[in-house]
Formats: sequence, structure tokens, C-alpha cells
Amino acid sequence: MSWQTNGDWFVADGEAQDILIPAWNAPNPPSTGWSINTADPANGAASLHCVVDGTQVGQDAGPDQNFLSYPNHIWVFQGWLKLETSPTANYPLLMGVDTANNHLTWYLEVDHDTGKIRFCYGTWGGTALTGWSTDALTTTAYHHVFFVMDAKTLGTPNVWVELLMEGVSQWTGYTAYTNVGDPAVATAVLWLWPVLDSGCHMLLGDLSGTYSFADAPHTSAVPKPIQYYQKPTAEGTWEEAGWTGVGDATDKYKNWDDLANDGDTTYNKVTVGNQTLSSDLETRATVGIGAGDSLLYPANAPCPIIVHRYASGTKFDGEGFLRLGATDGAAWAWSDPTASYVGVKASNPTRPGGGNWAVGDLDTMEMACQTGTGEHDEEWRVTKEGVLWAAYSASNPLTTTPSLPGGVETTPAGGPVFMGLGAGIL
Repeated sequence: MSWQTNGDWFVADGEAQDILIPAWNAPNPPSTGWSINTADPANGAASLHCVVDGTQVGQDAGPDQNFLSYPNHIWVFQGWLKLETSPTANYPLLMGVDTANNHLTWYLEVDHDTGKIRFCYGTWGGTALTGWSTDALTTTAYHHVFFVMDAKTLGTPNVWVELLMEGVSQWTGYTAYTNVGDPAVATAVLWLWPVLDSGCHMLLGDLSGTYSFADAPHTSAVPKPIQYYQKPTAEGTWEEAGWTGVGDATDKYKNWDDLANDGDTTYNKVTVGNQTLSSDLETRATVGIGAGDSLLYPANAPCPIIVHRYASGTKFDGEGFLRLGATDGAAWAWSDPTASYVGVKASNPTRPGGGNWAVGDLDTMEMACQTGTGEHDEEWRVTKEGVLWAAYSASNPLTTTPSLPGGVETTPAGGPVFMGLGAGIL
């Protein structure tokens, strides 16, 4: 296994320009407090925006909810971050959350005065393991942040942590595995803690992460993935009579090529079984992926998405598939719609005809929605469809080789070690 072929990545961003569908290869988080930013994106056409005012829901950053139940693994998390406004209080940027007791187990704390970052464990106000970073988050530019939590290299019971900003190590440290959480308790990993009101308005681009038991970032470079969105651009091969276009009855692809979905303004609908409608998708060059770029998770690279609902009926048998050239891929079942529009995605499908996906495949792709041969009587409305991709042209530098010098070790950029215990508990 390599970082590139690891299937446990997620990449969250705003490229689909719809907060119902922010993440490639991961469950969609609730959208409360999060929005799409197109005015000042980190990469591409859009990023994510969050106001940390105590009401938003944390953006899921974990490839697995029970992430602490995997000792001997190495986790990496990264993204491009920019402060839209200066915060009024310190806040945790990335953290593990004990989901049973709803409190932090470890976190990256951001100083509201300086924008610098340090690693702490325990509940809020807990133990600072490292000093503050030399570099800082600012309101003037995006900064690439790369964080490593290594529970493998030093052996049980040690966990090694390191932070890089713009490819430069800021600090390193280690502590006992049990200090960062209880392996028996489910621990989610989130960007931005949803309880604290810090006054922070943040722009976040291409948040990503994964874990591995076979690779290490100090021996194998970790890719910097970017999210891309491929939308319909023309009528496809399949256009069966059971589908009706609302908004444009002739060029039905225009009814679901929205960026921000327009709900019941334009959509395609069907009420009977065994009917298929497909659309040609944009080319690689139009999407913005470079000819020499590499796809993340090439065995199952595309992440098809739709925004849909039902208007009547009780029986649903909705499916989707991708078509590559003249070959239809295997169909998957969409999760059931609700009375209101919801965003859903398919498990990353295999390539029609076999083999790994390549960037050139985008040039001959179609995406289809269809009703199956089972019972279907719902009026199924699809207002948006497309495919999310994650690709990269660059990787992070190798990180520091973990070591046990007999105490906490910080890089020269990290400054002196600060150790302290606060009393606050969330």
C-alpha cells in the first residue's frame, strides 16, 4: 500500500459549490454553520467557510469514527487555512472528540492574538505538549497546515506528533497513547470545535486526511490532494421516455448541471421503473486537473454525487452508474431520498472495463441515474448530479524521524517547550 492508493482518504472542499456535498470519499457532515466561499478560494473555484460562534457543526475530519481504536497506525491531516477575521478567544482547530462524553481528548490550539498553533491533550485547558509554532495563521493569505499523529513508529505506548506549515516543521513531541484518548471510546476527529464561541471566521480549502499502518510520512511523502468537480455538459447516450425535464424539456442535462443546487427550479424526474437518463461530463482540461497529475485512490477514484428528493409515492428503486466510452459500469443503489432535497454520494465505483482510473478517463465519461427493475412509484426528482475527484501534483516534504530522547523534543522552529495544566473542561 502507498499513500496514493490508500482508500481511507477524505477530501472536503467547496468545488461542487453546494454545502450538501462538500466531501470526496467521506460521509457528508451536517451543514449547520458551514457555507461555500467563492470570493476567496484556496484552490480552484471555491472553498469552505465557517463561523466558530458556538452553533456550527464540526466538519468531519476522520476517515474512521473510532479512530483511537486503531493503535499502530499513523494519521495525517492537512488543509489550506486563512482567517477571514481575527478571533477574540483561543479555539481548537483540529481535535479528537470523545463522542460518548462530548469533550476533547486532544487538540491543536490556536492563539487568538498571534495565530500560532500548539498541541494539547485532555479536555479544553488541558496539557500543552509543545510550544507555539513559529509560523501563524493570518488574515492575509492561505497557509498550508500538515499535522501528523504517529502511534506506530515509537511503539506502544507512545504517540508522536508533528506540525508543518508551508512545508516547514514547527514542533514535534510525544506522549503516552492513553493521554490522547481511550481506545474503548468512539473518537471523532473534527475541524473546528462547535461549542466554543471564539469569534473566528475561517476559510478552509481542501481539508484532507487518512491513516495508514504501512506507510510513514518520514519515509514516504504524503500527497497534497486537491478536490475537483466534474459536472454535466451535454446530453448522454441514455435518454428514456420515463424521464421528464423540468426547466428544460429538451436538454435535460441543464436541469442538473447546477453548481449551487436550485431545488425545484430545474430538475429531472421519473415515476416508473427501468428508466435511464445520462449526461456527458466535462473533460479533464475543463475540470482543471493537469494531464500529468495523479489521482488519489486510483482503483476507485471517482465519487459520484446527486442532490435529490421525492415528491410523492412510497417505493424507491433509484440507481446510478458511470459510463466510460462505450462501456457502462456497474450500477449502485442511491440511498433513499426524503421530502426535502438532500445530498448523497456513491461508494467510489470501479472503472468500467477494469483497471485503475486515470486522468484521461474524464474525457469520455457519462453519469446516469436510473430506476431499477424493482418496484418504484415515487416521483424521484434529481436537481444536481456530478462527480467529485481528488488529484495531486505535489507532495509534502518528509517529516522528522520520530525519536525518544528522554523528553519532549521540539524543532528549532518550535521554540522552548511549554508544559502546563489548565482546569477548564468542556
